[in-house]
Amino acid sequence: MKGAIYKTARSTFGKKERPSQDWFNTHITKMEPLIEEKRKVFIAYKKCPNERTHAALKNARSNTQRIARQCANKYWQQLCEGIQRSAETGNIKGMYSGIKKALGPTVKGVAPLKSMLGEKITDRGQQMARWVEHYSELYSRETLVTEAALSSIKNLPIMEELDEVPTLEELSKAKQLTPSQMTKHQVVTASHLKLLNVGNQHCSNHCTNYFASAGRKEQSPKTCVMPQL
Repeated sequence: MKGAIYKTARSTFGKKERPSQDWFNTHITKMEPLIEEKRKVFIAYKKCPNERTHAALKNARSNTQRIARQCANKYWQQLCEGIQRSAETGNIKGMYSGIKKALGPTVKGVAPLKSMLGEKITDRGQQMARWVEHYSELYSRETLVTEAALSSIKNLPIMEELDEVPTLEELSKAKQLTPSQMTKHQVVTASHLKLLNVGNQHCSNHCTNYFASAGRKEQSPKTCVMPQL
């Protein structure tokens, strides 16, 4: 009964294939005797569990793990050395082949595109038509905003101090800033603020008046360049 169920299930669903380790296949001649020895010791422990068989099983497991780590380290060291050697000698094909071998096969998973009825679409033309249908429906959908949602938005206070005319002290502080410390609005006037570093008090007053006039007009004049200033 058990054999019939297993045979039927295997013929129907198939056997699950697990990706094998490259280092294990490379050192299969060294690993197979260790695994077989560990299996024999494990069977002996199951038949007669005692301190002697348990110690033998523990020793066999430890030895197998130690040899497996050595084989894996040796495999990866040789693979890395081969990639490095190919890169140094200009063997691009060998280098990328080694990298591909180290990374392993790439798994590509694609979710199937379905129609509105839930049927899978495999034809590329029908898939594009389905995307057009989806986004046409999405963007043509009417969006309503209720008064309750609008009233729940918190009103922020108006920063009226930003409309005030900049003073000479504020410009003096601004001239100490570097371009990396300025915002995108401050960088526009960074070159003009250099005049404050080399000019006298009379020049600083003119610069203050100039920026105050630009602030009242809410924009900087098109003639705002260094020579004309």
